[in-house]
Amino acid sequence: MGPSGMRRLKTPERRDPLADVGSRLVCEFGGTLIVCLSYALVEPASRPVALACAVTALVYAGSHVSGGHFNPAVTVATWIAGRQEQNFVNTLFHVAVQIAGAVTASKLAKSLALEDPGSAGSSCAAPYPQVPVEACVQMSNCTSCPGVLLGNPTSATDCASAAGCAYTASVDPNTSFAAEVIGVAVLCFVMLHTTTTRATANNSFFGIAAGCSVLSALTAFGGLSGGAFNPAVAMLYVS
Repeated sequence: MGPSGMRRLKTPERRDPLADVGSRLVCEFGGTLIVCLSYALVEPASRPVALACAVTALVYAGSHVSGGHFNPAVTVATWIAGRQEQNFVNTLFHVAVQIAGAVTASKLAKSLALEDPGSAGSSCAAPYPQVPVEACVQMSNCTSCPGVLLGNPTSATDCASAAGCAYTASVDPNTSFAAEVIGVAVLCFVMLHTTTTRATANNSFFGIAAGCSVLSALTAFGGLSGGAFNPAVAMLYVS
């Protein structure tokens, strides 16, 4: 009973976001899967907005469960900074399920790629943006492309274009690497300072901040590197 004779109500305890290992891992797996699918199945021109919206929604939905990383770089940055009670073992598990989500997304994206009704089983796989034409054709294994070109493509460039690839063979690898590093650094900086610090605790803008950082990085650097800014998304190129 309180001093006024009224029963004092207990404030409900907040659930520790890192308490349930299974929930954390499922959340990170599913979120990373959706992020990677949003990247793989959207045409390059629409990718910045699509990916930013996906990241915004997922960070809001999953932050109370797993921290809402969905990106191995963010997970490692959180561990290095000593935030969210992220220890070495948690980091390993997070990164492992994020990579598993990316590999699963790659397989799903390839299986969801529609085939040209006029072709005999040949098709373009899921879009692999911002890679040389020859590499795109090799990854896509395409001799005809669905829904974009009528009939068979006349050149490797046509096939790559229909698969959603852009020819960037002239881009210096060091430039691409620098663009990816800057993009990842921006995202990690924003996530650390909006989701893990006491000064901004319980804010309502952390998801929007994360999405806007992805949008700005993709818009600014996507043409130089492909705009992965996420090691899990980069797995789409190799899985």
